[in-house]
Amino acid sequence: MVLVMLTDWGGRFFGNVKTKTVYSVPYRGGPVLMDAHLDYLPSFITVARFETETIMYEFQRATMIHTPAMIVAPYNEGIVFLISPHLEEKNDDMVKEIRLV
Repeated sequence: MVLVMLTDWGGRFFGNVKTKTVYSVPYRGGPVLMDAHLDYLPSFITVARFETETIMYEFQRATMIHTPAMIVAPYNEGIVFLISPHLEEKNDDMVKEIRLV
């Protein structure tokens, strides 16, 4: 389990989920999302950030905290929504609220 916090934008994106609340969610090893800094890729918006991390190997330490846990980005005529943790494994308030979206 890791802790994630919705950004202000994330709260508006879901419309009914509290921001600045820390949620405990399952995490099974990836990915850690970051900006590729490539001109041909659109910028993304961070919906939620990791507040804690989990590591299997020492080289992973300090690579996860405050990185995006959920992002949205434009794609053709729509958007892509990416979620790193496995929310489908948890049945709590955040997951119930997100499933309503």
